[in-house]
Amino acid sequence: MISSGTNLAGWVTTTADRVRKLACTGVKCWRRFHRTRRDTRTRAVAADLLAQPSEPTRWTDGEIASAAAQRIDLMTSIPSGALKITVRQGSVTLEGRVEWDYQQTAAGNAVKYLSGVKEVMNLIDLRAQTDNPAVAVAQVPAFNRHAARP
Repeated sequence: MISSGTNLAGWVTTTADRVRKLACTGVKCWRRFHRTRRDTRTRAVAADLLAQPSEPTRWTDGEIASAAAQRIDLMTSIPSGALKITVRQGSVTLEGRVEWDYQQTAAGNAVKYLSGVKEVMNLIDLRAQTDNPAVAVAQVPAFNRHAARP
């Protein structure tokens, strides 16, 4: 009797499950699977098991907001309480004021890879704070002179 073929079909969640199914569903082990392929009476072997990840868990906006706040609070480069975080339908908005560009960039990078985040709107203002009022007064004419150059 000539076998027309062997077909293994279905969906699994991981590649490891795919290997297990190929080893255990209809074909008891890989040796038997390869023997079936080499058998002259078997004309075709189809291994149609596809690895498809399971549905990811969805985070609520509150969970995303608390995770983002915790992540930013753990960053020593960003002053505590300097930022306000708003989350709406997976879109994170960062607002506040920091002194340096690296702080603004670090805050955006800290939250953009959180699970459930679709986009990050970084609306953080950069404001250098000077302790000496004389320096602040001297900076304004210097900026104006620099802006007036051709």
